[in-house]
Amino acid sequence: MVAGVTSIGGKFWLAGDAAASYLRMVADSGNLTGLAAAGRTREQQAALYDAYLHHGGNLAAKPGHSLHESGLAIDVTRKSTLQVWMVAGGSTMGVHGGEKIRAQEYGWFRTVPSEAWHFRYYRAKDKHRAAALAARLAELGYSNVKAFQKAHGLVPDGVDGPLTWHALVTATTPGPTPDPTPTPTTVLALRVATFNTMDPALTGSKPLTASRAAALGKTAAKAKADVYLLNECPPKIQSAIQAAMPGGASRWVVRARGAQAIMRDSDRLTETAETAVDFKGISYQGGQICVLKDKSTGQQVVFGSYHLTPNSRSTDAQQRSQMSQMIAAIRKFGQGPRILGGDGVNDNAWLPGWDDAREKAANSSSRDAKTYQGKAITDRIHSDHLTPVDWRGYNVKPSSGSDHALVITAVNIPIQTNSTL
Repeated sequence: MVAGVTSIGGKFWLAGDAAASYLRMVADSGNLTGLAAAGRTREQQAALYDAYLHHGGNLAAKPGHSLHESGLAIDVTRKSTLQVWMVAGGSTMGVHGGEKIRAQEYGWFRTVPSEAWHFRYYRAKDKHRAAALAARLAELGYSNVKAFQKAHGLVPDGVDGPLTWHALVTATTPGPTPDPTPTPTTVLALRVATFNTMDPALTGSKPLTASRAAALGKTAAKAKADVYLLNECPPKIQSAIQAAMPGGASRWVVRARGAQAIMRDSDRLTETAETAVDFKGISYQGGQICVLKDKSTGQQVVFGSYHLTPNSRSTDAQQRSQMSQMIAAIRKFGQGPRILGGDGVNDNAWLPGWDDAREKAANSSSRDAKTYQGKAITDRIHSDHLTPVDWRGYNVKPSSGSDHALVITAVNIPIQTNSTL
């Protein structure tokens, strides 16, 4: 058997280049059948020759003189569907000089006039070879024959001979390169702000002029938060802030209970649940709670915005009771990250088990900055220690539109697959 032989199905084989041509030809025929003989070993040829000489067998060449031994010849059954297809333009019964048959396009010629079933392969006359070679190299990811030969331990002579075609036919076609496995997202990074915008309906508050509305909108927009926990923020101010944000009201969605509101970036976050908390006071006293879901990670976070009754109208005990109402309401949403922001907490002891972002943030340039009239820290953002978060940044941004500064924080929230929100 010659080197570089390639199976063409069942017991049949051919030299690599002839095998590739035969397989292309049969595929183009619609996988017609009729192959009777292909490559032979010297022993097989000797047995056929002996049968021809001594036992009335069919005509056979001497061992060492048959193209079947080199894997370059095939015999097909006369009048089989494969022969009929191959000799289109000629005859199934005999070979005529100068015939032009379909098989010749693939390099297969009938060279024995008395054997209409016998075909020999000529690589140089195979009209489909060059295109098939280019296509197979590309399929396997090689730019040229030499590169393929080097990669498969062949002599890199650039000639697509039997050994090279054998390797081409038998090489495993690589599947599509899988996309790199993405690194799982382990945290949800958010910027969260709380902002008391000073309700103009309150006694002594500034009226909502165009310049004041613009100042409030500018302060909010510069914070570049994902979630705004707004208080003392009636509808007119809500609208002014929305208008100042990139994308306007179509992107920045507000959920409000009177003057308590939560504004979210709807490009990033969706709302899955909400409720209001009533402190049974005037409109700016109370809270709004929203469950927001990050579109990218699926992580849900409960946010609460509140405004406690001012010191001038209540006692510490009453304010602590209101804060307890907010905590009870927000914890009804199951186990999951919870963040509260608003105005009125004078002492963190009012929120046992909650972490103040001002104290926990890793980076803060204004940890001790006053948030109300430059006199006190009353605007805060807290997280529930039952579901710890990583406060990364804290800053205070005064605004000419309000007597309160905007508090902006950066937080990393661990992704929780078992959240029951």
